[in-house]
Amino acid sequence: MIDSSFWQLCVLCQTQTEELLVCPLDNPVVSVRKEAYKEIINISNQFRKIGCSPHPGIELPDEESMHKNRACWHKSCRQLYRASALERDETNAADHSFQKVTLTQHIRNKAVALGEEHIVALLAEGDLVAIDAKYHRNCYTKFNRRYDLITKKETITENQEVKVENELLQFIKEEVIGGRSIFALQDLADMMTERLLQHGIKKIVNRTRLKQTILDKFPNLIEEKGIRDRVFLICSSTARKFISSATQTPDQESHTLLIAASILHKAVVDHKNKFMFDGSFPEDCEESSVPKQMKYFFRQLLTGPRSHPEEDNSISVLSVSQIAMLNMNPP
Repeated sequence: MIDSSFWQLCVLCQTQTEELLVCPLDNPVVSVRKEAYKEIINISNQFRKIGCSPHPGIELPDEESMHKNRACWHKSCRQLYRASALERDETNAADHSFQKVTLTQHIRNKAVALGEEHIVALLAEGDLVAIDAKYHRNCYTKFNRRYDLITKKETITENQEVKVENELLQFIKEEVIGGRSIFALQDLADMMTERLLQHGIKKIVNRTRLKQTILDKFPNLIEEKGIRDRVFLICSSTARKFISSATQTPDQESHTLLIAASILHKAVVDHKNKFMFDGSFPEDCEESSVPKQMKYFFRQLLTGPRSHPEEDNSISVLSVSQIAMLNMNPP
């Protein structure tokens, strides 16, 4: 039961001051008199709901009791319960709630990245305010610095991967300009993996993604599958026929090799007929002593599709080519 002294003071603040008390029932406007207590109760409840009550320690009685006892209040206290003040506090509470949730999400995301499982588990119970979380300012600073450090490392790694990918694309471009028309996707992926490893990045390159990147960069390249579904990227009809030959029967392969041997034999004969020794040894005499068809063939045989055109004049290619020419029977 409410003590009689309660009604002698301002029902909103319950404080004795020099300010005069006002009773809403004395207002000449009928509508104001009728709704005054109901309105103050409703708006007081709304303030309490968002935790912004001007007088959090005071609980208002019901409307009937207030009418019966002619409840009064200070005009200054009643001003604190204006609708505009409620709207302002609701906005501030919403902003605070958003900031609270946002901060909680940021800390949770950083904890996941840092592998701090105990923090993740703690925040799973609610936001920072709900779980009454506390932390030292310097600990929070160190926490953020640790996250920034791994983020920086990830950024450096991503930049390095982009750089290596661009190097591979430039390599393909130069090879195509040099006349190469066949690229084995697995070889390209191995090249990129090896290059990344040189930069301290251990990562298996995704061949599907790499293939799409290459095809997007070079529209003139198309995908073809050879034996055992090995993927090749080619840029000419001649290369396409070469890939198709990888799925030939043994008899067909023998026929293809016979044609290749005939081409090389003819190239050697033509080269010998054109080659005239004049008693001097120019700087490129060794390179020019072997036909380019022979050098191309042995480069592909010895080093595979990943080789560079300049390797035609490597010691191994020239040596094998010269030995093959010396052991060829005359036509």
